[in-house]
Amino acid sequence: MNTYSMNELKRIKMMLLSNEQPSFEAIDSAIGELEMMKMEKEQLHYAEGHNFTAACRNFTIEIFTSV
Repeated sequence: MNTYSMNELKRIKMMLLSNEQPSFEAIDSAIGELEMMKMEKEQLHYAEGHNFTAACRNFTIEIFTSV
């Protein structure tokens, strides 16, 4: 997973774990980033069990999109 994706996921995680209520703009931005990552994931084809990083990325995206 590239550094940009990791940084975005960390930012979203910190926003969700924060005691402060996130703004609608922050939530909209996070949803947009997750949708972009999901589209990128769908465009990439990995062999089953071949790429552990891709599997972790897919799992993380699924968890964050379910929140």
